[in-house]
Amino acid sequence: MGFLVGITALLSIAITTYAAPYDQQILNKQGNGDPRITDGSHGGLYLCSGAGFVGHCEYYRTPFGSCVTITDQFPSGHGGVNGVNAAGSDKGSWCTLYAQSGCRGSELQIHYPGYDDLRKMNWRAKARSYNCAAE
Repeated sequence: MGFLVGITALLSIAITTYAAPYDQQILNKQGNGDPRITDGSHGGLYLCSGAGFVGHCEYYRTPFGSCVTITDQFPSGHGGVNGVNAAGSDKGSWCTLYAQSGCRGSELQIHYPGYDDLRKMNWRAKARSYNCAAE
């Protein structure tokens, strides 16, 4: 009888150890209704206050379709920052600059590699917001 209890205890420990959970990865499938952002669904945009991608620069990585207002980072003519004067998007995405906050107003589309001098496009320090999409 003691032998049977010992074997039962030993088996219960072995089964518990064998059944212990392991690290799992949940994969998202397109169209399954999952609202999480999947890899490759972000647009990258590099903005600088100086032509030639110099001065105050910021790199933004945001979900496709999200509107981002940039007036705090690039105030026109304040604190040495003179708005956005160079803009480049990542390969695989394109972004639209807007002349007003909230992705409104006149637009300029930025495709890779972008514009090193927005004066050439008559967009010197005009950008106030942006959004991005996949190519």
